[in-house]
Amino acid sequence: TDVIRVLMEAPVSQAAEHQDPNKMTPKERKDWFDSEKGRLWLEKEMKQVVPLTEVRQQMAAIVKAITQVLEVWPDKLERGKGWSAEQLNEAQDVVDEVRILLVKAMQETADDDGE
Repeated sequence: TDVIRVLMEAPVSQAAEHQDPNKMTPKERKDWFDSEKGRLWLEKEMKQVVPLTEVRQQMAAIVKAITQVLEVWPDKLERGKGWSAEQLNEAQDVVDEVRILLVKAMQETADDDGE
């Protein structure tokens, strides 16, 4: 953690400072934004950048699949393993906890995205 703190407190390099659009002339700023648009386009074409909507769709599909498995898990334990009501209640508590954690993680992700 000390190494991370030192790295985080490191002064801004001249190259990074030079790339601050607020410190550029209008021509430099336009050129910089044009180059950034080109870089992002290339990264998208090379599949190094994934559009946010695609990420959200994939995350929703994953969460849905996990939730569907969790929904039937206690029933399978009851029928297939002969679990008692007490054991099933414990399993259901775990399912509920995992579901809550998934919802919180999705909400935090949405909050980080500025929604």
